[in-house]
Amino acid sequence: MRAGPETALSREPRGGLASGAGGTERRGGRDAARTQPDADMMTPVQNGPTVTAVRAKCPDDVQAAAADSVSSISAGLDLVPPPAGHRLCWLPPQWHQTPCGVFACPRLAWHVRMRQRLQHLRLGLLADTRVRGWLLLDSYLPTFSLTILYLLSIWLGSKYMKHRPAFSLRGALTVYNLGVTLLSAYMLMELILSTWEGGYSLQCQDLASAGDADVRVARVLWWYYFSKSIEFLDTIFFVLRKKTSQITFLHVYHHASMFNIWWCVLNWIPCGQSFFGPTLNSFIHILMYSYYGLSVFPSMHKYLWWKKYLTQAQLVGTAPSPGLAARPGGP
Repeated sequence: MRAGPETALSREPRGGLASGAGGTERRGGRDAARTQPDADMMTPVQNGPTVTAVRAKCPDDVQAAAADSVSSISAGLDLVPPPAGHRLCWLPPQWHQTPCGVFACPRLAWHVRMRQRLQHLRLGLLADTRVRGWLLLDSYLPTFSLTILYLLSIWLGSKYMKHRPAFSLRGALTVYNLGVTLLSAYMLMELILSTWEGGYSLQCQDLASAGDADVRVARVLWWYYFSKSIEFLDTIFFVLRKKTSQITFLHVYHHASMFNIWWCVLNWIPCGQSFFGPTLNSFIHILMYSYYGLSVFPSMHKYLWWKKYLTQAQLVGTAPSPGLAARPGGP
């Protein structure tokens, strides 16, 4: 606290808290000794915020300083409202009370800073402000929950299909592969146009120099992130069609990690150099899902002579992005 509140505290006589709303009462004997704080505990923290709770008869300047302190950190400490007729906030017993009802602890500043930092991380306050409020980005919990649901679906689905005949799903696969192909084509064109508008560099592009073009790139990259959840269906189709040879560790790791990696990218690097991998990958996905969609129909197999080049294209498409792995085969 500043000099004003400290001076007011030093002038206030020592004593315990009143049990009601009427003010202060001196306690005698062992009760007073038990409630009397140590001298070092009465010194407000100089290098950090101090949690405060103010009695009804504290000086005005101390009440004002305490109110400012409480309001500045209340979001991170979950202060409990006092009972009716009291003006004291509840605090843990290890935080000592000074005579004017102001609580101070030598270690309090560290606790407050750590709680605030954890609160900031939980609320996503350290993320790029341009993506604040976008679907699924403000909290990691939805992304993590969908990933766990994906892994459980593989395990439970495989057990369910173990003694059942495989599904054909030709119509569903056609619609799915066509949809992902169109989405990939949209992302490719939009990334090319937005990066051209912003004058992006292939070598090194920062996060804030292109203005509106950066936000336009971020919007496309959000669709790229969201498409990773749609692509969970690749594995679900393998399970329902009993293509167990395709459900490898590499395949599952690729899908699960990509969705989580791109949540991090969208929160902290939503534009700039992040554009390059999705641009190349979207082009590869147009080829991949076009092939998968056509391969559902036996009459089209003779036109798919370019299948042997597809795995090479997948390797090229996944190389620019960290933590990725080529996914052999398709639904």
